[in-house]
Amino acid sequence: MENFTWRNWRGSINSYQRGDASCASDPCWYDIPGADGTQAVVMTCATETSCKNFRVENVEVIPQKQVAPTIMCTHVGSASNPHFGIECKNGTYVPLE
Repeated sequence: MENFTWRNWRGSINSYQRGDASCASDPCWYDIPGADGTQAVVMTCATETSCKNFRVENVEVIPQKQVAPTIMCTHVGSASNPHFGIECKNGTYVPLE
């Protein structure tokens, strides 16, 4: 996959009743191991180079639990995504400046 940008959106994460039955993936993004309803980003690529030129710009999401949003990220290589906009590692969601 190449050239995806998520830009200028805000919202809340339903931390209490996860899932809306709209998944197109298996497993569904909210049923993956470790997901706890605080994930602002769940990004999994097959390899470090299979996802290219992804960007996250001006995105603000807040879990309803009023805790810090988090990220789950696998194989989003920085060489293939030099302007991703977040550090791709599991942990707190912190947009890069």
